[in-house]
Amino acid sequence: MIERFDSGTPFSASAAVLVVAAAGQYPDGTPIPTDVAHKYANAPTSTTYFFSDRGEFRWDSQLATDVAVNYELPVHNFAFFAKAEVRNAFNHQAVIGGSTLVRTAAVADPGNKPSSFAAFNPFTTTPKECPRGTALADCKAMGANYQLDTTFGLASGTATTFSQNGNYQLPRTYLYAIGMRF
Repeated sequence: MIERFDSGTPFSASAAVLVVAAAGQYPDGTPIPTDVAHKYANAPTSTTYFFSDRGEFRWDSQLATDVAVNYELPVHNFAFFAKAEVRNAFNHQAVIGGSTLVRTAAVADPGNKPSSFAAFNPFTTTPKECPRGTALADCKAMGANYQLDTTFGLASGTATTFSQNGNYQLPRTYLYAIGMRF
């Protein structure tokens, strides 16, 4: 019998933001300093910006009890065996992944339409959030810089498969094997 506990994985509200919109200026029109200390061989055009504290959000913790029973009957140079396992015997449930989508001027709107969000200078400007669920046209009208998707922080997709890839904890699973070793 094995008891497992995995603390929830932290995640953040982060997305790519434009750094340079046109030569010589930041996206909000602020001039880029021309002194040598601020020059790049290949200047970046976007960077990851954290709209929340790093690791501010957390997926659910996982708790699972696994039980296994093995039996072997040796006969001369070989053996018959039987093995049975129950994973997550008490069928604990947890969301362990999902949507972390944050829309910005650098992250395309659904359907690859031009962005509804205003670019901003990530070095000097505090970005303005458009409330979740607000129409993109309204976000553009209010001059918002970003919006958390309506599914942000929620599981997406289907239930977890046997391989445990997915956004949900592996449900109660029965495994068995019988065979012969020689």
